[in-house]
Amino acid sequence: MEKHPIESWDQWVHSELHPAVLIQSAQETLNGYLATTKELKEALKTQLLRDTLYNKTEKEVQLLVERYQIKLTSLMDRLFHFQHDDSITVKLKEFYGAVAAQLEMVIVLLQNDYGRYFNSDLNLPLSLRLREAHVLKRQWKLLFKTMRDLEANARLLNVLDKSIKEILDLHERPAISYQQVSYFKNLLKEISGYILSSTCPPVYASLTELLISCNFNDLAFIRQVCSDFRTELEKKKSDECKLEFLKNSEKQLRQLLEQQKNAFDTNLPVAKQIILNWIGQEQAYLQAILALPKKEALEGVKMHTSLPVSILAAIARLMKDSGIITNTNQTDIFNFFTSNFVTQQKKGFSYEHLRTRYYQVEERTKEKAYDYLMEMAQLCKKL
Repeated sequence: MEKHPIESWDQWVHSELHPAVLIQSAQETLNGYLATTKELKEALKTQLLRDTLYNKTEKEVQLLVERYQIKLTSLMDRLFHFQHDDSITVKLKEFYGAVAAQLEMVIVLLQNDYGRYFNSDLNLPLSLRLREAHVLKRQWKLLFKTMRDLEANARLLNVLDKSIKEILDLHERPAISYQQVSYFKNLLKEISGYILSSTCPPVYASLTELLISCNFNDLAFIRQVCSDFRTELEKKKSDECKLEFLKNSEKQLRQLLEQQKNAFDTNLPVAKQIILNWIGQEQAYLQAILALPKKEALEGVKMHTSLPVSILAAIARLMKDSGIITNTNQTDIFNFFTSNFVTQQKKGFSYEHLRTRYYQVEERTKEKAYDYLMEMAQLCKKL
């Protein structure tokens, strides 16, 4: 039975093109191998056409194209390692590069003629990844130099610079997908347009807006954006002003158009949504503070308890989680306990103190709360 061309390629690369085999080869032998390479390439292209004709369903063609992608990438990576073997000569480096170029032509064919089936989540061959990263790093270096003179937010620019350099570095990130390369090309294009917008109406009001719109969901960037929001909040004179600032920021962020094609990291949530969630939490906290009853309303009969605030908060949490307390709004629960309970340690305790202990229950507090509940269970048997 005749071998599939992809199998012929695999056997030929592994058995005939190993550096230990070719190290003593004459130039005529290498020229003959290059002619064989071109013949195998044409046979592979012909076989690809036959395979796609015989595979009728969309799923069959998709799996077929993916199989070719994976196998071609594996062969090119093998040649890349051969090319960078310490023992080989300059002429062998050129030879391996020429062989890999023939395989790359087939990958380009897959992208151009079978684009709808091409799996962009698969990694590029190492030689192609190195070439693409070199071009992107050169473009970014020029953009960074220009923005360093224009962009006021130096910390944000440094976060962007660090993230891009790390993911494009061959040692830090040896593999990169077609989707990621596409993302970076689009991102650098948008940043270039942002820089040139000084001579025309700007598309984005700031670099921050641009990165959020491009779904640059790097966690260091998101932390920096939230930190910048907090810095602006601290400048406001009152809780009312802070709340108004957050509402305006939320409105602007929701109106920001997103580019949905891809993301910096497809394994992380959307940058815009993470930041909106953070703003929402800050809004909820300020609204709760503004909704606190006046001091006069706290006067009157109080329930005195021997429990510290941490355990009182834990028991309140248990009552809510177990369904004993059915209020759907935690703010009502916090207001009730801070308004009606007094601990032995303090005459009163703050809403924020109780709220913090409610959500952050320490192991020691859990153990103490458990002991109190067990003691109550034993007393219940004696009633």
